[in-house]
Amino acid sequence: MLDEKQIEKIRKSDILTDFDRVMIKEQSPYLQLYSYYSSLENFHKRVNFTKKVIQGFYYYNITEDGSIFYSLLKGCPVEVIDDVINKCHQNKKWDLLIEKLGQPRVGIISRNNVKIITDYLDKFEQPTEIDIISANIPEIKNGIYTGKVKIIVGNKDLENFVRKKDYICKEERKFLDDTEFTSKKMGYGLWICSKKKTFETLPWKQKKSSRQEKLQHKLKNLQIQL
Repeated sequence: MLDEKQIEKIRKSDILTDFDRVMIKEQSPYLQLYSYYSSLENFHKRVNFTKKVIQGFYYYNITEDGSIFYSLLKGCPVEVIDDVINKCHQNKKWDLLIEKLGQPRVGIISRNNVKIITDYLDKFEQPTEIDIISANIPEIKNGIYTGKVKIIVGNKDLENFVRKKDYICKEERKFLDDTEFTSKKMGYGLWICSKKKTFETLPWKQKKSSRQEKLQHKLKNLQIQL
């Protein structure tokens, strides 16, 4: 459920967006797990961690409990996860779209680690003013992830969050089926969804691939011949 502070931040935002595969090209949770795996000292620790990840994803698919992901970070030093930001790349298409929309105030709603998002905003120059409205807060003690988390954006409430966003990742697209919302793919897993505007008025156009252009040219020639 949204609290009063979140509702106020949403009210002040012109655009609401997801983080992974929208503002950045990657799915950063996978990068977090891989970074932890790579930091482990020996083969046996890596094997045990791999088993936990497989088991964790199995239970996640059954329960859709987002805390399972954070439990896999138990024992991981903060600096290992902090390095993930160096493996993330800006989605220039998203940046360009925001600039063309007149640099509106942006609010982020994500199930991701709030520290990853904060570090990203601090490290990279952003095209506009951006607030983190909601993200999950993993527990850290003495520089170590404990495996516990304060879930702010969970899967159970995700549909309500998605319906408030303008920009979402591919995974969230399913929540828009059979609703008044429409959506359009933009690349890197990014979808635009909104009932506030029509896509015809958006200040960008997707370029057709050369393969599509060639196919259309062939169809035109075939119609002429017929």
